[in-house]
Amino acid sequence: MKKIFIFLAAMLITTNANALINIDITRGNIDPMPIALPYLGGTDSASKKLGKKIVEVVQKDLERSGLFESINRRSFLQEIQSSDTLPSFPDWRRVNADVLFAGGINMVGKKDFEVEFRLWDALAEQQIAGKSYGTNLKNWRRIAHLISDEIYKRITGEKGYFDTRIVYVSETGPALKRIKRL
Repeated sequence: MKKIFIFLAAMLITTNANALINIDITRGNIDPMPIALPYLGGTDSASKKLGKKIVEVVQKDLERSGLFESINRRSFLQEIQSSDTLPSFPDWRRVNADVLFAGGINMVGKKDFEVEFRLWDALAEQQIAGKSYGTNLKNWRRIAHLISDEIYKRITGEKGYFDTRIVYVSETGPALKRIKRL
């Protein structure tokens, strides 16, 4: 009888040892990177208004990529007035910012503007990028997309796609009288 129990115990141990573990991986788990996007500073109301519009487009671009999550501006502890303002990194880390975007806008006459920005690594306390663009007010949205591209490139190492332009041509009608629409 004792031999039967030892035999059964040995069978149970070998059965468990041969069990397979199955892991089903259906999708990746990438948490978006927290980024602080204060509005661009300016010296007058027109430049501040333009700075707000540009940053709102940048925020939407980055969030739609799925790789970034913007931090609520009400939690910011430091106000950034221009690209020359040195960030207080402990304040930005306190609001969980890994990356900080900061800059300013200067109006040049009534139809042109210059935007200057810096991208900071809040954890390493160093500048990642810095750029300046000057153009006509009509191009403000394009500048926002170019800024988004630069941020995306510096953080991911891949070329950004926010300033791309896609055209779709549809054709309808009979073979000899095709109508093309953009």
